[in-house]
Amino acid sequence: MKVGTVKDYVIMAHILLFVIVLSTIDGVMTIAWVNNGHAVERNPYMAELIMGKSNMIPFMIVKTILVVGGCAVLWKQRENKLAVIGTFAVFLVFSLLFIYHMEFWGSLFSQWRALN
Repeated sequence: MKVGTVKDYVIMAHILLFVIVLSTIDGVMTIAWVNNGHAVERNPYMAELIMGKSNMIPFMIVKTILVVGGCAVLWKQRENKLAVIGTFAVFLVFSLLFIYHMEFWGSLFSQWRALN
């Protein structure tokens, strides 16, 4: 079943691009937290890639390929209701991850200010 109009597809494209941006921010923040000992990567496959500072680039490359690939599949299937639902679900997940990173950063900043 077809869904959406050209305007809907433009919105979906923007959401998918924003997902890629949020994923990149998540990757950079994850590297920072893990390398500073403040967090642990919970995905066992990605955890193997992030071990040590020399593995930051492979981690980001794999993460980017996976997210961009997933977004490409959602875009290719944009006329399918499940792809539209999936787009919003992925957007929600990465938005929540972004909020989590910002709260964690705020918490660390507050601790740092309390020490100084």
